[in-house]
Amino acid sequence: MTTQRPVRLLPLLCLGFIAACNNGPAAFDGPTGSSSIVSGDEHGVLYAVNEGVGTLSRVDLKSGDVQELELGSIPFRVTRPDGDTVVVSLRGERSLVVLEESGDGLTETRRIQVGAEPTAVVSNPSTGHVFVALATQNQVWELDEHFEHVDTFEVTGQPWFLSLHPDGKHLYAGSAYGGLISHIRLSDGTVTQHELPAMEGLGADHTVEAVTLTPRITGDLAVSPDGDTLAVPVHYLDNITPTDPDGDDVSEPEGSYSAGAGSVGLTRMNPTVVTFDVGDGEVEGAGEVFLLAGRVSSSGRGNEVVRGYPSSVTWHPDGSFMWITFEGSNAVEALLPEARVVMTEYVDGVGVGEMVSGDRAIFATDAGPRGVAFTQDGDAYVHNFLDRSVRVLGDESSAPVDGARLSERTLPAGVEEGRSLFYASTGGLMSADGAGVSCATCHFNIRNDGLTWHLEDGLRQTPSLAGQVAHTGPFTWTLGVETVQDEAMHTSEVRMGGAGLTGAE
Repeated sequence: MTTQRPVRLLPLLCLGFIAACNNGPAAFDGPTGSSSIVSGDEHGVLYAVNEGVGTLSRVDLKSGDVQELELGSIPFRVTRPDGDTVVVSLRGERSLVVLEESGDGLTETRRIQVGAEPTAVVSNPSTGHVFVALATQNQVWELDEHFEHVDTFEVTGQPWFLSLHPDGKHLYAGSAYGGLISHIRLSDGTVTQHELPAMEGLGADHTVEAVTLTPRITGDLAVSPDGDTLAVPVHYLDNITPTDPDGDDVSEPEGSYSAGAGSVGLTRMNPTVVTFDVGDGEVEGAGEVFLLAGRVSSSGRGNEVVRGYPSSVTWHPDGSFMWITFEGSNAVEALLPEARVVMTEYVDGVGVGEMVSGDRAIFATDAGPRGVAFTQDGDAYVHNFLDRSVRVLGDESSAPVDGARLSERTLPAGVEEGRSLFYASTGGLMSADGAGVSCATCHFNIRNDGLTWHLEDGLRQTPSLAGQVAHTGPFTWTLGVETVQDEAMHTSEVRMGGAGLTGAE
C-alpha cells in the first residue's frame, strides 16, 4: 500500500498584506479580459450582469443606490468601450445591448444583432472597437466604434473567453473545448492556436504510475497591466483513472470523482492558472502551471479545502498579484506568481508530479463569485452571480458595500436552490469534502465538458443537460434509471462522494 507525503506549501498571506495591496490609487490603463462586472470610475459606479434574471445592475458606490435594467435572455459579459458607453452580450438573443451613461443612470440606446451565442465581450477604449466571441459559431467578431461589423476571426473549440493586450494589437480567445488558446493578430487577422501545457498527475488512486491530466479552460482570462503575461484559469482533470467498479461504498470513495478529497496536492480535480509570456504580443513558450488548491484562510471556513474549477482571473492594477474566483466554492484566491516555488509530490519516497505554487491566500465570499473589478482607488469588488451581490475583497469580516444586493428579483424557490446545488463543490452535500467536484464541473454551462470518463460501468461521454431533461427518460447511458432524481442521487453519492442529499433537494 502506498502512502503520500504531504506537499509543502508556502504560508498563506495575511489579511494585512491584501489590505495593503488594495490601497490605491492605481489606474488600470489598458483593456482587460472579459468579465461579468466592470467599474465605471468616471461615475463612481459598478456594472454587473444578472444572468439568471436577465438584467444589468448599476451600483452607485457612494450612495449605494442600485439601478436595474431588464435586458433579456442570459446577459453574460459586460464591457465599456468608452467612459459613457456600456455593452452587454445577450447569450440567449444573439445580440449585444448598448447603453449610455448620463451620470445619473443608464439608458439603452440600441441592440446589435450578431451571430450564434455571443459570450465574451471586450473593448479597446483607445479606438472604441468591440470584440465579441460567438461561441457556438466558432468565431470572434470585431465591431468598430459605430458598432459596425468590420472583421471575423475563425476560432475552433467554442471561444467563450477573451482578453485584449494593452497595446490593442493582440487578442486572445480561450476555447471551452480542446484546451486551446487562440492568438489573434489584429493587424493582419492571423489566428494561431496554442495548446495548454501537458501536466501529469498521480492518478486518482495515488499510485506511482502517473497519468496525463486533461486541461479545460473554465473562465475569463486576462493580460497583466504591463502586457507581459497572459493568465488563463484552467482545470486539469484525471478522467482516465477508473472509478470504483463496485460503486457501492460511499464512505470510502477511492477511485470516484472525489478520490483524494481533502488533499491540497494533485488529485482528480486540479484548479490552476496557466501563465504565458506575451511581452511582444506573441504567445511564447509552453506556459507555466500554478496549482491553486488550498484552504480558506478567513474566519468560519478555515479548514475548508478549495479545489473547484476557477471561473475568472483578474490582475491587480499594479500587476503584483491576481484574484482568482471559484464560483462553485464560494471563494476567491489571491496569488502572487512571482513568489513561485516548485513542489514535488511523493509516493513511498519517490518524487512524482512536480507542480508550481505562488504565495497566496483564499477568502470566503457570497455564493457564486464569477468576476472581480477594481476601482481607481484600488478597491476590489467581487461579483457573486448566484447571490446577485457585490462585496469588497480583502476584508471578509466587513459588511457588504451599500447597495451590494444587485437584484431583488428571484426565480422560483426550487430553481434557486437547485442552481446552488448544481454549482456547489464544498460542504460535503453534493460531493465529498475537498473533492472539488460539482455538477457544473462536468456539465459546463449546463451542457457538457466534451470529455470521456472512465466510470464504474465503462467509458462514458458527459451528456448535455440543456433543455428539459426530465422529459427525455429513461436516463443515464444504459437507460437503466427511471428519473432524474435517481440519476442525480447516484451521481452525487456514488461518483462524487456526497452525503445527506435528500430526495427533495
